[in-house]
Amino acid sequence: EELELLISEEERKVFEEILMNTISQKVKAKIFMSNNWVKKINELMSSMNTSSSLKLSLSWVPKKSLLCLNHFILKSSSSCSKRVV
Repeated sequence: EELELLISEEERKVFEEILMNTISQKVKAKIFMSNNWVKKINELMSSMNTSSSLKLSLSWVPKKSLLCLNHFILKSSSSCSKRVV
């Protein structure tokens, strides 16, 4: 019975690691695509001439909780990862 629990615990850890790696890769890809989209939109808007000579731009500023999630995903901040997990 103890061996079965140990195997189950190991399987759970492997499954969690695979799941977290998959999710983190997808989130990183979405963040990358979002940043590229903002950059492209800003390039388009900066090339437009408006009658009032206004220059417009976008910026994406993630919420604080998303910053911690991003740090957790990138595994670069242990303090944020403790709060997110």
